[in-house]
Amino acid sequence: MKYVICIEGYTRPVNSTVILTMDDAILVFKGVFIETCKNCGEYYLDDSTTEALMLRAEKEVENGLEMDILRLAA
Repeated sequence: MKYVICIEGYTRPVNSTVILTMDDAILVFKGVFIETCKNCGEYYLDDSTTEALMLRAEKEVENGLEMDILRLAA
């Protein structure tokens, strides 16, 4: 897919790590599929992945988690 920011590159799906901070918590999610631009290296998440990350992060923070390394699919 053509990347809309740099206009020059195309994205490709890759398996990566995403770090989120929420309130005072730091959550590292491994095994997240992102779209990365081959030209500029910028990345983005699709809507369903973003929703899954946010729901999981909110659940973990509500349960008192302050820092952890998690798998998104877990």
